[in-house]
Amino acid sequence: MYKYPIIGIPTDYSETDNWHRCPNADERTQKVDVIYFVGTSAANPEGGDISAIDEPTLRMPMMGDFELSIFEPFCNVFFPWWRQVDSTALYRLSPEAVDQLQYAEPRTDVYAVMDYYFEHLNDGRPYILVGHSQGARMISILLEDYMAVHQERYKKMIAAYRIGDGLTKEYLEKNPHVKAAQSAEDTGVCISWNTEGPANASHYGLIVRPGCVCINPINWKTDETYASAKENLGSVILNMMDGTTTTVKNLADARVDRKRGTVVVDSEECRKYADALAWGEEAKALFGPESYHGCDFSFFYYNIRENAKLRIKKWFEKNG
Repeated sequence: MYKYPIIGIPTDYSETDNWHRCPNADERTQKVDVIYFVGTSAANPEGGDISAIDEPTLRMPMMGDFELSIFEPFCNVFFPWWRQVDSTALYRLSPEAVDQLQYAEPRTDVYAVMDYYFEHLNDGRPYILVGHSQGARMISILLEDYMAVHQERYKKMIAAYRIGDGLTKEYLEKNPHVKAAQSAEDTGVCISWNTEGPANASHYGLIVRPGCVCINPINWKTDETYASAKENLGSVILNMMDGTTTTVKNLADARVDRKRGTVVVDSEECRKYADALAWGEEAKALFGPESYHGCDFSFFYYNIRENAKLRIKKWFEKNG
């Protein structure tokens, strides 16, 4: 049994309208699946703290499609809609209150996604979990509770890229079946980081909390070994106005700050992408003065792609 009661009625994932992307059997041509949980997009100040499943601002797929494009060349991609904590609530509530809301209807829907996926869509394939920000937090809840109950399903997980939400030592100690990635090629692990500049060094809040751990998305080390921008395989920047992308070489460097458990980007060229510049003063209060939360995937786009290929290869070498 789950540690926490299921709250409310789950969304019906037999309804195609509740999926942005759900390939049919003929379209599932790859050996590996990706199940993707989008970050916070719901933004209705007139709605409740938790969005409705048909909330128009929730169903904004541009960022999700962009992040999934990293994995799409070699994975079948599944992108469900799920009720999430509205972004307007994130600015009003404490991190602890946001956590409580995520264990309500958002958790109910994410569990329902996984049940439907395994019962009707998986066909025995190994899979990767991918989520950003609030989507990453939901992966933490899945690993903590759902996968502890469904061990056979958990064994098929190649890795969980749960990016843009702090993975804490306290969480790992409470959930010893969840392992943080230690290298480029371990499997069945959580890959996690929050990207920030040096000016964020004293900021804690919704996504960076005391006691976080992370991995460097360029050299895939957990110590403070510096990775230069020349080692970066390529960044891809998404224009949120028109959906176009630009590939940039040698843009972002990366080093792990072990005290904070974050990935620090020192590159001067990256500063124009800081959240406070893109999203305004509210973002500065929530994420810090030099957060690159919106670039957690884009700064390391091709490094993530090659790393996912490697982890898939290693999983099949171990499991046949």
